[in-house]
Amino acid sequence: MAPLTDALAAELLQRYEPILCFDSENKVLPMDTAPYVRRCSLWQTPRAAVSFGKPRMVRGWGEVRRDELGQLPYDSRSIYYLRFAELDEATVQAMRRQGVTITTEHLIREGLKKYAALPADDRAPAYHGRAFNSGEYTVLQYWFFYPLNDFKTSHGGINDHEGDWEGLSLFLPRVDRTKDAPPVAAAVHAAEDRWWQPLALLAAAHDGAAAQKWPEVEKVGEHPRCYVARGSHATYYRPGRHTVDRADGRGVCIGPGMDTPWQRVVLPVADLPDWVTRYPGAWGYFSRDALGGFNGPGGLTHVIKFHFLKGFYRTPRTTWSDPVGAAEL
Repeated sequence: MAPLTDALAAELLQRYEPILCFDSENKVLPMDTAPYVRRCSLWQTPRAAVSFGKPRMVRGWGEVRRDELGQLPYDSRSIYYLRFAELDEATVQAMRRQGVTITTEHLIREGLKKYAALPADDRAPAYHGRAFNSGEYTVLQYWFFYPLNDFKTSHGGINDHEGDWEGLSLFLPRVDRTKDAPPVAAAVHAAEDRWWQPLALLAAAHDGAAAQKWPEVEKVGEHPRCYVARGSHATYYRPGRHTVDRADGRGVCIGPGMDTPWQRVVLPVADLPDWVTRYPGAWGYFSRDALGGFNGPGGLTHVIKFHFLKGFYRTPRTTWSDPVGAAEL
């Protein structure tokens, strides 16, 4: 079977890259993580369930680089996190005293101002692409990083937090499944592929998150079209209201053939960068919210959860570690 090379991965990711249509009231688009990290500071906070220790700044504003995140020394007693919104310390202390669920609007409002002031090149819409073989499938993943989830403050939703990872997974059978056709490997070049087509698409949604069969997916040519909810950035297969979310699809559309194209950050098939595999922390302000809804999220490989005995701890992100299982294929 032909190996999945970096060149083939990039070709397949571009061939099937999605079109995302945003809600008309959405304020934040996905961006490359590198310029986000450059504008953050880096902190540590105690991992224990109950602690009187204060967060400690590890790197100052503008001193953090994405490629350095995977080189941080491991500390079993603390959690690293990035901070994007630059709040004065009096505001941060008030947030801790009053409860972050009450005062997160300070974080979001300052963050929105900072995001809007970024140079256009730095906030150009981007996805982080990954391709790899898993069992019978070649999996194409498109990861979208939003600097802010402003669901509560801007749209009256459930929660707010800095940093937000969402994604789509596309599953391509590695052998031909048509009747009477001999099994064949995935084509060496995507343009030569006459034998197989995508089987299913899995979106990161708050409801209706089951994988969709490829014939049922809305497409423009070979590009799946999905709809992103305002604030929460949950991704849906159809426009409209979805329980707590609204994704009317009347805002900007990003992708092939649209007015706004994608910037591509394609991860290598092997030897993934350390910032993906080794950074153990959160990608936004960590409020120590035990329910997690107001904490910055973990990275691509992990989520951060809470246990009253363990405190805050990491656990694998299923859509990264086992997307085939998550899609129930």
